[in-house]
Amino acid sequence: MKLLKLLDKHFEEFIVVILFSWVILLIFAQVVFRYFIPSVNIPWTEELARYSYIFMVFIGVSMCTRTDGHLKVDILKGVLSPKWQRIHRIFLEICVAAFFIFLIPSAFKIVHAQQLSAKLLPISRIPMYLFSYSMVAMTFLVPLRSFQAIVLEFLELRKMKKGGDNTEMKEEDIA
Repeated sequence: MKLLKLLDKHFEEFIVVILFSWVILLIFAQVVFRYFIPSVNIPWTEELARYSYIFMVFIGVSMCTRTDGHLKVDILKGVLSPKWQRIHRIFLEICVAAFFIFLIPSAFKIVHAQQLSAKLLPISRIPMYLFSYSMVAMTFLVPLRSFQAIVLEFLELRKMKKGGDNTEMKEEDIA
């Protein structure tokens, strides 16, 4: 059970940290080999770093959904009561989840089209479709994280209705 809680809280962070470390290592190696060991040529590092970064960004979308860290204009938040703020957040999370669920077939179509085309990255010769799976992961993880936020907001509304204090309920409280 502790492993599930740990995965729930840190799954995206773990992947993003690994990918970011990988990108930094690749770029550092490219700089070292380019300027200090010019006889060794490793041109694939830039290409692999670029696509790893793209993968990292798609996974980061899910991470920001879970932490409510997306950039947003929250003019309404200041004028709404706490109850209506939660209802507004539920509405927004439903919209986000619906949008990403709508994207799921398109993400699979893109991966399938790239598999059929058998395109490879120009230098490293890695199949292009492998990096497209980040879109598939994003389209599944974002709705999952949105539904988690919806459940937390409903629990907070229920708590407010029962006359509880306005302290926020954390994910640990429902697990």
